[in-house]
Amino acid sequence: MFIGLEGNIDGLVHLSDLSWNQSEEEAVKSFSKGQDVEAVILGIDPHKERISLGIKQLSEDIFDTFAKNNPKGTELTGTVSSVGEDLIFISLDEEVIGKIKSKEFKDNLPSKGESITSLVTSIDRKNRQVNLSIFALEKSQEKELIKENISKNKQIESETKTSIGDLIQEELNDTSKD
Repeated sequence: MFIGLEGNIDGLVHLSDLSWNQSEEEAVKSFSKGQDVEAVILGIDPHKERISLGIKQLSEDIFDTFAKNNPKGTELTGTVSSVGEDLIFISLDEEVIGKIKSKEFKDNLPSKGESITSLVTSIDRKNRQVNLSIFALEKSQEKELIKENISKNKQIESETKTSIGDLIQEELNDTSKD
């Protein structure tokens, strides 16, 4: 898309720089010839006499911010937005969709609008989706319980005398006081 700038100069907005969340075809349809637009200069090439502009760069990328705040291993709760044969799509935020493989639900597929808690297994930046897993969440919770139990057991062991040497030393200490 070409934009006329002051001084009779044309700037070029590549289709990929129109919108963070719309497809290139959808984004370009939202503009018309003669429309005033605001853009950011992304680059200037004086040799080729080109100015590269961007429109999407005027706003924050909601997906990128969400991905930074919710990396792999984060527990998330979202609402089922659609149920497919192989994938369940989960609405996580205003413009962020997660996906869980249908086989994780066995025979009891969730229904649209149902709340699902799962774990982020990866971020698909190209398709702007968050890969989720309920199995990974359950495994993570099991590991956390095991860590807690090990920690409790170590604390109990340190508080109780269990070796014969500890018991003999305690007996000697008691008899020397008499």
